[in-house]
Parts: sequence; structure tokens; C-alpha cells
Amino acid sequence: MTIKVDLLPTERKRIGFDPIMGILLLVVLVFAVGFWVYGTKLQNDIESRKGEIVQYESKIKEMESKLPLIEELRTKNTALQGQIDTVKSLVYDPIRYANLLREIPQIMPDNIWISNLTIEPGTHTVSFSGVSVNFKGGRPLSSIATLMTSLQKSKYFLDATLASANRTIVSGETGYTFAIETHYDPDVAAGLKTGKGGETK
Repeated sequence: MTIKVDLLPTERKRIGFDPIMGILLLVVLVFAVGFWVYGTKLQNDIESRKGEIVQYESKIKEMESKLPLIEELRTKNTALQGQIDTVKSLVYDPIRYANLLREIPQIMPDNIWISNLTIEPGTHTVSFSGVSVNFKGGRPLSSIATLMTSLQKSKYFLDATLASANRTIVSGETGYTFAIETHYDPDVAAGLKTGKGGETK
């Protein structure tokens, strides 16, 4: 039996270019460059947003420093508006009180006399007291009730409340002292409205 041995040097295997490997390397390279570009853009955006935040914070601090001034101006504006309203009210006061003082005698029954009358501008209240006597056929209590009804029907007054009524003797006749409180419409009394439910002029 014969054994053959090849003593000649073997030929080395050549390393050739693999196309698939090249494509993979190209893809990896493209993605690497893309991620780097995208990351750079994101970093720039972050820096830009940080700059905007700094600007906004600066504006906020500037506005916060002006808040006390704004509140002071608002307070002054409110005070000035109150003064304007007061002046406007004073302008119409003569007309307002003239109308009220003219209206009360017109709705007063003949057998009632007023001894005290008070007008409170702040609460738009009119308080008055007097005496009702048996005169010209008018009964004292009935006349007081008539006066209250007339006040409620008046375009100037809004209501009428009997605070007190006490029996008394006047010139030998039975009468009643009384006190009534009512509220008036300041705009109607000043002639700025036509009456209850009326439109402003």
C-alpha cells in the first residue's frame, strides 16, 4: 500500500472584497453621520431654548418690578373715580333734594304735619316724623296708611316703613305721632331716569 504525501507548499487563500459587508459599512456610516447631525441640531435647539428662557425670565423679573407701580396706579385710579362720582353726585344734589322736598308735601294728607325730616345721601334714606290728627274728616291712622301708600306709589320713593306710631292728644283731639323711613331712587330724583323702571336719559 502506497501513501502519497504532497510536500509542495499550499497556495494561500485570497481575501476578496465582500459587497454585503461594504453595504453594511456604508449604512452604518450614513446613520452615524445622520445621528451626529441630528444630535448637533438638537443641541443647538436646546441652547436656543435656554436663551429664550433667560430672556423670558428677564422680562418676568422686569414685569414683577413694575407690579407695585401698577397696583399704586390702580389704587389712584379707583380713588379718582370715586372723587368723580362724588362730584357728579354733588352736581345733581340740588335737583335731587328739590324734587324730594317738593314730592313729600304733594303726597301728604291735609291732617298730617311733619316735625322732623332727615335725608341720608349715603344710604338714599329719608326719615321723617310728625303728627296725624283728626282734621277735615281725616282719621289719623288712616291718613298715616294713606301717606305710606303714596310713598310706595311715588316715582321717587322705593318703599315705606312705619317705625313708630303713638297715640297723643292735640288741641283736645286724639292724634298719633309717627315716624316713617323710606328710600329714594337717586337717579330718578335727580331727573336722570323717567321713573320706576324708566330708561336712563
